[in-house]
Amino acid sequence: MIPADDSEEAFITEHYWGYSRQSDRFTVEYRVEHPRWAVWRAGEGDLSCDVATLYGPEFVAALTARPRTAFIAEGSPIVVRRGRRLVEGMP
Repeated sequence: MIPADDSEEAFITEHYWGYSRQSDRFTVEYRVEHPRWAVWRAGEGDLSCDVATLYGPEFVAALTARPRTAFIAEGSPIVVRRGRRLVEGMP
């Protein structure tokens, strides 16, 4: 099913802008294009990994807690457009 506009599934899957720090001096914003994805609710979810090593100790509590929502998204090919510089930092 295509998720409702105000659903948690849409909030997670319907992101069309990305941001990446390119250096200490600036951030790049880029557009991501894809059709809306169908989603299916999952009965449960589990993340099996060493969270502290992969993501850092500050994420352990959040990523080892029971998920609030679990779903599977169909996905599709995507297009990532060339980014543009947003912010320059102080030298």
